[in-house]
Amino acid sequence: MPKVIDRHILSLLLRIFSVALASMLLLFLSLLVLRYSTLISDNNQVLSSVVWTCIVGLPMNVSYFIPISAAVAAFYTIKTLHQEKSLLGAVSLGYKNSSLRKQFILFGFICASITLVFTIWIAPLAARAYYTRLNILQADRLFLYTEPKTFVRLTSESTIWIEKKLNDSTMQNMLFSIENKNSEMLMVARYGKVLRTDKGVMLEAREGSIWRKDGSQRQIINFEKFLYGFESLLTPKQGWVRRLQKIWKRDEVPTAILFERVAKAAAKSTQREIEIANLSRRELLLRFTYPLLPLIFVALILAICLKLPLRGMPKFRGPLVFAAITGYSAAHVSLVTVSSQGGMATIIVFLTSSVAFAASLFVSFRR
Repeated sequence: MPKVIDRHILSLLLRIFSVALASMLLLFLSLLVLRYSTLISDNNQVLSSVVWTCIVGLPMNVSYFIPISAAVAAFYTIKTLHQEKSLLGAVSLGYKNSSLRKQFILFGFICASITLVFTIWIAPLAARAYYTRLNILQADRLFLYTEPKTFVRLTSESTIWIEKKLNDSTMQNMLFSIENKNSEMLMVARYGKVLRTDKGVMLEAREGSIWRKDGSQRQIINFEKFLYGFESLLTPKQGWVRRLQKIWKRDEVPTAILFERVAKAAAKSTQREIEIANLSRRELLLRFTYPLLPLIFVALILAICLKLPLRGMPKFRGPLVFAAITGYSAAHVSLVTVSSQGGMATIIVFLTSSVAFAASLFVSFRR
């Protein structure tokens, strides 16, 4: 009988958790698609491309919703057991309250393990794919911002001019020039097209010529087809194309690379290496301490809401659970920020989370 009840409680926790997590992810996906819906009208993209890009980026946000879903599952499972009086009947038949708490803690460990897998391995890969696809979708801005029969200065060194725009991001009678202190290049082509690739924006020119000056040397090249990487021309400040192969956002850096940066700073004492190590150390703290949140939330709910014998759910416990979870989340983020400089401070978050978890369990099992 106790094992049947344990399985029923754990199954109820997992079912509510799955429904809550799926609902939150579906809502978030809808908001994300709505956010980038302007790409359909502004960049001439299809809805399926935008939706697929948002789906690819969804795993990088799953870990943010797992602690909330775990808290919802724990709270409503206790509430359901109170309302149905099923747990009271089980206790009267000899079911121990310690077994009930063990099922909740097991559920917390399951949620923490899932969060750890996402934060350490899956989320960086999903973020990398998401930002790449998003920049591919946004690449047509270069084509849109280029006005016919107008010299458009892309950067301080490059200029483009086109006579006419055709369909499918195609330009007719194009002139493109680059000029700096060391070299000059002038490309004239009958047709040009903006290509979106996984390495950034490329310009495909057809039926043209290139005049190039490098110091005292001059060269003229005729071509049928020529590819030029626009990612080397556009600066991040202009916001059109990010240099995907050189710049990583914080949440897409692989965890192994973060460890390498910290170890590299330990061997070198340059200021730049120390700054990079501090940022990497902070990101590692976030990735390894965030999975503790589901476990802490479940333990807090146990300490606040669970009391035997059962006499209903007092009204004040719902707001109290919300306040406790919100307060701990704020403290968690604050401690991660404070402890990002390294040294002994890096263990503050782990110690605080362990103390909070132990205190919650102590209060829960004392009842």
